[in-house]
Amino acid sequence: MKYFLQLLLLFSYCLHAQDVIPDTISRSSVLNPTSLKRDSAIRYIQLKPGFSVSATGAGSYQTVIIPLYIEWPKPGQIIQRDNTNNAWLYVKGKCTDSSVGQIEAKAVPVQGGTTKTKVLNVVNGIYEGALQLIGGDYRIEVREIKGVVAGNIIYGRLQSVERVGVGEVLLIWGHSFMGGDTYSEPANDPRVRTVVTLRNPLIPNEPSRLQDFSILPYKYQQIGLGDIGPFAGRSWMWAAFGDTLAQRLNVPILLYSAAFGGSAVWHNDKNIKNEPFGFDWFGYLDQYRMPYRPVEATFERYTPVSGIRGILSGHGGNDRSPMFAPTFYNNFVNVINNTRTLAQHPQLSYFISYESSNSIELQFINNEISNLLNNVPHTLQGIDLRPPSTDNPLWRKPDGHFLDNTAGHHKYLEYWVNAVPNSFFTTSTPKMANVPEVLKTP
Repeated sequence: MKYFLQLLLLFSYCLHAQDVIPDTISRSSVLNPTSLKRDSAIRYIQLKPGFSVSATGAGSYQTVIIPLYIEWPKPGQIIQRDNTNNAWLYVKGKCTDSSVGQIEAKAVPVQGGTTKTKVLNVVNGIYEGALQLIGGDYRIEVREIKGVVAGNIIYGRLQSVERVGVGEVLLIWGHSFMGGDTYSEPANDPRVRTVVTLRNPLIPNEPSRLQDFSILPYKYQQIGLGDIGPFAGRSWMWAAFGDTLAQRLNVPILLYSAAFGGSAVWHNDKNIKNEPFGFDWFGYLDQYRMPYRPVEATFERYTPVSGIRGILSGHGGNDRSPMFAPTFYNNFVNVINNTRTLAQHPQLSYFISYESSNSIELQFINNEISNLLNNVPHTLQGIDLRPPSTDNPLWRKPDGHFLDNTAGHHKYLEYWVNAVPNSFFTTSTPKMANVPEVLKTP
């Protein structure tokens, strides 16, 4: 019974293993309460992959190695598919049992997709490979192969990762129209997901901890009422947009957001050029490379492991001032080119939207948007908010701002759903997740 309880305790900590282990572990370590042992010192220890802890009952904790661990993919992760509905999913982990020479990796369909199995060799305690999968959500299982008896494989330990998807990946970028009003609706479809957003109260008006990309977590979740990572503070109508795409395409949808209320293309261009704005913008956030920093975070941290299909943009309304408007076209081209360089994908698609006001200043901006659509390769028309079709007090605020609670939510959703046709997902050229070519074997 003693050894059985120790195994239960070890299994509990294995389930909670994460990424950091302190050099010393004692009763002063921060631990998470567990019902397996009545010990007030047992709380939560963050651990490196492959490690766990067990309590000795003598005021200290013993570090032990988890024999089988999955490092990639992460729970909830979604990777971009190609135009034939296929993608290579990278699988990597640790197997510390020296008697095990091979691992069986298996993709089990949860919603869509087909079963795929592959045998991976364990080399110096590491296994890695790639599974070629079609669109869908999967449970990824890895099992030790202990041997073969009378033609039957003898399996050992089993580990799994839930809800790993092959589908479509998009980035939302723009000013407050794209960031949204106070009204939001969550995703109803579990296939519609995003990355979490880390809050940083030490930087006023800057809701994401984006100065150090290495600490941004590969943690994925169904889109709720709140954040769409790595930056946006509310889901607005994008969760419902993701629901619509998931139902239309029958694949998982991963949304990133770099929408920043009050931003202009001019600001992004200045960030790229490492030039200060020369005035106080939300507490001099240009010193943190805002508002372009969330775009950099997306393409430097996240899209290498997820891939991406394209960008949904809504910019121009805040560029109508005499200071910004004259260089709007060149600024936008520079942002597009720089972002494609970050993505390592010169064919990255951009949806570019027409702005809403009929002022003389915005007529100039909308003319420049037409020039962008006519002259910049791999750009597509996004939504069209030009009057008179959008002049309606039901969804316009008194100040003329387009978004207004439930009515604005539904109308903006309608515009974007109609702007992104199914054909886009078979005719554009996506950037695929990075997977070593040597691993792409049947």
